[in-house]
Amino acid sequence: MAQHFAGVWIWQLSSLPTDYLEKLKAINCQRVYLKVFDGKSSSMFWSDQCSTNIISKFHQAGIEVYGWGYHYGTPDVQAQVAAVREAINCQLDGYILDVEEEVKNVNTHENVKKLLQALRPYVKPGTLGYTSFGNPQYHPEIPWKLLDDLCDIAMPQMYFEKWTSKPQEYETVVQEAFTAHEQFNLNKPILPIWGSESDTQNPTTADILQKFLKRYPGSSIWRLPNAGEAGEAFKLEYSGEELPIPTESFIYEQAAQAVFKMQLKYSSGLLLGNIFLFDADGNQIFDAVATTGRPGYQSSNHLWKRALGPIPDRSGLAISTEDVMLETDDSNGWSFPILPHVLASEDGHIKRGGFQLYNDAGTPGTAGGIGIINSASFTRFRALLIALKQQGIDSIPLEIEYEKPPQTLPASLVFSFRRDKINWLITGCLSVLDQSGTAIFEAEATSGAAGYQSADDHWQRSAGPLPSEEMIVDGPITVSTVAHYSELIGIEGYFFDILPLVFHRSDGYTRSDFGIHFDANVPGSAGCIVLTKPHEFDAFTDLMVKANQSGIHEIPLKVQYSDAGARGFADEWWQKLLESRRIFA
Repeated sequence: MAQHFAGVWIWQLSSLPTDYLEKLKAINCQRVYLKVFDGKSSSMFWSDQCSTNIISKFHQAGIEVYGWGYHYGTPDVQAQVAAVREAINCQLDGYILDVEEEVKNVNTHENVKKLLQALRPYVKPGTLGYTSFGNPQYHPEIPWKLLDDLCDIAMPQMYFEKWTSKPQEYETVVQEAFTAHEQFNLNKPILPIWGSESDTQNPTTADILQKFLKRYPGSSIWRLPNAGEAGEAFKLEYSGEELPIPTESFIYEQAAQAVFKMQLKYSSGLLLGNIFLFDADGNQIFDAVATTGRPGYQSSNHLWKRALGPIPDRSGLAISTEDVMLETDDSNGWSFPILPHVLASEDGHIKRGGFQLYNDAGTPGTAGGIGIINSASFTRFRALLIALKQQGIDSIPLEIEYEKPPQTLPASLVFSFRRDKINWLITGCLSVLDQSGTAIFEAEATSGAAGYQSADDHWQRSAGPLPSEEMIVDGPITVSTVAHYSELIGIEGYFFDILPLVFHRSDGYTRSDFGIHFDANVPGSAGCIVLTKPHEFDAFTDLMVKANQSGIHEIPLKVQYSDAGARGFADEWWQKLLESRRIFA
């Protein structure tokens, strides 16, 4: 369980006094909230003030760094997730979403939900929070309950000096805000933010801010003043008690049925769904984000893939109310067996079993069980089932409802890539499109060796990237759907020939023996298109096998290059999908 120290917020790191780290150490600050994202910036990720080097300097000074970003409720969820993940990968200790006026529009609420569901697996348990207006009763349009359900902590902006000009009323208005949170049935720990800004009409004093920091453990100050700017944040003492995490209390409605819903499709990232509990009258009493199967193995073709695929949607399933300790890298302790213990396919030839329902706290995804993503949600779920057990109820029915998109066959492939003359390996994207031009699968891929991936290197044998169709005289370029097994080092598995087998340049110079395979050795290739993740290559292989079985023997391949410094297809793809790899249920 995360512990929460008093802290201070940072807006523009470069505008702070140059000795800000020394100043923070001198006032015993153990946590800062650093802006790392803005949904309307040209680059959503603020790389200029969030890097591994910057964060490590805070850590070396004994200071935790929570990133925060302003989100507008926009539908570009995948792009937002990709940008936030870039920040998290700089070793942030947590992440806070700032959502304000824009999300009062009810049309944004589903976007906010999808964003929080998608971020959940990437943020450490107990460290995903939200900040918004200080008193919910004056801003009821904010999706307060959704934020409370999907986040771990609430950080309301309780700028009491803006609510009243009378210092003797500060505590009163703060308590009114706490009461409003209770009236809205918001249950997550509250870490208030106190204001200290130069543009405040009636700025409060350091003495008063110090009292509120001490009175409310885990609270923080907005914000550190820039060099030459007024503000009290550098004058305060931040040591003190950590926020005590209260034990949640539960209303034990009686669950009568469980329903798990998720979309099944080819995806290189983790698919998410929801598990619901209903009472005997059909009223929903519980809802949590959950998943089943491993990333890349969550299509309808993987239902009987042992240790990887989703739980099969057989009838007659149930969840036992007998909780057991599950000691694996996946779970967070307690789990509930899914009955019957063994499931058989319709023809009886394939069996899977040992499914559990638990908190998915380890490797993303499950070996076939159902994993509830949020630990607090699993705690609520467990309390509801234990209440049934105490009443002598051994199990409740479980219904699996999968959304299975129409089976579509690969019709074309697109390899997109941004070339550059650099010494490290560049990666791009291999997309599989159906007949309508819709991408049914996308995977991280590359071509060429590190240092040989520029526009000048296409005809560099055994090193340069695959030449595109306009560079050769014997196009078009296609890919065979027939895989053959190769034991060559670097391939060591299935290999799909890229045709023609020999590429001719207009002057007669040639390169040959290109294909698509898994990158099984030193990262990069001798010119082949290589997929960098094994589960993505497995999914690609499944699609190619399906195409071949349907009578499709070759699939057109379009190679689209752009160059560093010029925006092109690859740049647009990375902006939308950089490492996010997530499809939303």
